[in-house]
Amino acid sequence: MQYPKKNNTFKPNLVLTGILLASTINSHQIWAFGGPWKPRQTLNLQAGHGLQDYYDGLLPFSGDAERMFYFNGSLAGTNRVNGGDLGLGYRQIAFNNEYVLGGFLLMGRYRTEYNNQYTQLTLGAEGFGTIWEARAHLYQPVNRKRQFVGISAANVQFQGNRMLGTQITTYEIAEGGADAEIGRVVPAIPKLRVFGGYYRNGLGGDKKEINGGYGRMEYRYSNHFTFTLADGYDSYQGNVFLIGVRMSLGSLEGNEPLSADKRMTDYSVRRRDVFTYTKNYSTPFASGENFYFVTGQPNGNGTFEAPFTTIQEAIDASNNSGNPGNYVFVCNCNGTGYTYDLGGQLNIGPNTKLIGSGGSFTYNNMTIPSLCGNARPTLIGSLYLPGNNEVTNFNITGQGTTQTTGIVVNGSNVTLNNLDIYTYRGADGINGTNGASAGPFDYGQAGGTGTDGTDGSSAYGILINNSSNVLINQVNVTDIIGGNGGLAGNGGNGGIGSNTVSGGTGGNGGSGGSGGSAFGIAFSNSSQITMNQVQISNLQGGNGQNGGTGGIGGDSSYQDGSVLAGAINGGNGGNGGNGGSGGNTAGISISSSSSISMNATSLSGSFSAGTSGNGGNGGDGAAGGYGTSVFTPPGNNGSGGNAGNGGNGGNGGSSYGIQLGGTGPYPVTQSETLSSTTGGVAGTGGTGGAASAAPGAVGGTNGVNGTNGTDGTTAPTQP
Repeated sequence: MQYPKKNNTFKPNLVLTGILLASTINSHQIWAFGGPWKPRQTLNLQAGHGLQDYYDGLLPFSGDAERMFYFNGSLAGTNRVNGGDLGLGYRQIAFNNEYVLGGFLLMGRYRTEYNNQYTQLTLGAEGFGTIWEARAHLYQPVNRKRQFVGISAANVQFQGNRMLGTQITTYEIAEGGADAEIGRVVPAIPKLRVFGGYYRNGLGGDKKEINGGYGRMEYRYSNHFTFTLADGYDSYQGNVFLIGVRMSLGSLEGNEPLSADKRMTDYSVRRRDVFTYTKNYSTPFASGENFYFVTGQPNGNGTFEAPFTTIQEAIDASNNSGNPGNYVFVCNCNGTGYTYDLGGQLNIGPNTKLIGSGGSFTYNNMTIPSLCGNARPTLIGSLYLPGNNEVTNFNITGQGTTQTTGIVVNGSNVTLNNLDIYTYRGADGINGTNGASAGPFDYGQAGGTGTDGTDGSSAYGILINNSSNVLINQVNVTDIIGGNGGLAGNGGNGGIGSNTVSGGTGGNGGSGGSGGSAFGIAFSNSSQITMNQVQISNLQGGNGQNGGTGGIGGDSSYQDGSVLAGAINGGNGGNGGNGGSGGNTAGISISSSSSISMNATSLSGSFSAGTSGNGGNGGDGAAGGYGTSVFTPPGNNGSGGNAGNGGNGGNGGSSYGIQLGGTGPYPVTQSETLSSTTGGVAGTGGTGGAASAAPGAVGGTNGVNGTNGTDGTTAPTQP
């Protein structure tokens, strides 16, 4: 039995694995080689401190009316140990049918709460009858009695650029033991038996010696149901109280007290676990890596006693030391919260670990408590991690900066731990410019084309590219917003016609910029990613902008005071620009990546896509002209200009919890609210110019309307 510190709660623990085995099959019809003795199965359920539940099976394989050889095995489990044993036993009726005497030898295999496995030999002797019974057992682990549990640190302090302390290595040790008990039927209550017992853990050369005693009672309600009660005490685990029920299949029917010959297949009362305890071994240590300290105080050299002013100073010292794997430790020694503006994106360099105070961190598999303040520092800006890095215990924000991403990982062997990453916004797109309109004397000149607005940039809490072996643990990402698209430029108007030149064509409108997307965490071309206790919330895609309007075609004629123009054509209208699409949102985006593990990862809050832009309207065509001067007789032209086409509406933005570009699914708790946006409205085509009265003149064609944009979609997971 393993004895941890006593738990004062009274909590049942049931091992259900044995229930399937304790079926209702009439097993004695299957096994016929056990002589007159029939198989028996028992399911024992107990509750209390130090509880143990088990399934036990006894299978006779040879014997006669007075003796029996049998197989015996069990599956046992508690909230600290589980396993089972298997072996052989012998029982014989003796003393004029008054008692059953026997013994057994079993080999067990048990797994403890520290995930260590032990093999144990159990040797037992027993005797029981109608009134009295007694038994004794010897338990002996047979290999690897000492197994590793873990390491921890104590008495940790900083001195200069080193960390000093004591490394505590913990081992779990299994030891042998023995127990014995005697019991009898209570007079006048034949169904009730009481027992007294003694046990000892730690035999021979074993180091731990624990002596204890116990008392217990059994009330055999019937041959199939027995209720149990036990209480024990020793100096190591204190008081132990158990209550339970034992159910047997294969026992004789009825509820009368059994004579010895009726108890040949009774269950075997013994311990079904292994006794272990933990022992610590202490070794002083000094860090081989340098620690460079930052507190914001001036005139320091990076030691604990005289820390640097800025993180950049510490990064430079770490990268130039020639000692790989150094630590930069940012302290909150005044306890009020240290805020440091990184001035943009800070490349911490390869092999550097950036640690903040206000939480523990891991060094050589040891957990080191916070030694410098209780509040996490806040970094304003962005971090770039090229590989072999760790970032632990920080708030990281882009508020008030132009940074679009909290952390960029582009390398292998990276750990992100105990971080809050928030308020990053993509850059808005650059606005397009309007096309120039022709001047009053720019006869027949085309209007200038409006330029496109550029797309807004995407925003990320964490962006991981071309990386492997990345751990993201206890990280919160929130308030990530994509940039809006840039405004489109409108097309310029065409110049008017002269006596020989048709009206100029209107310029095309530019397209509106699309909104940038918002991602909580995005992976690209990466592998071996582990996410544990990660929360992502509140994402907003950027808005797309409307397309620019097409320019109007130039008028067909011009009167200079002495001459009227001849019959000439009106200018064509310019096409409208397309609307920009709304930005998408995705809590987790996975592209061309593999071996991704997620545990206790959740998505919550609002995931809202950006709105789409409408298509720009096409420009109108100008009417055709008709000359009337005697100096310039009418010609055969004078047709109206064709109108410009309307621009297409932008596509609506989509929202997804997880956007997959690889295998899935992944175990993520999703309670986020997903909202998409509709596609932009199509731009309207312009009106064609009217024809003049000139022979053969025709009216301009109307512009074609653009196409409405596609509506965005929502889905917890996009394949």
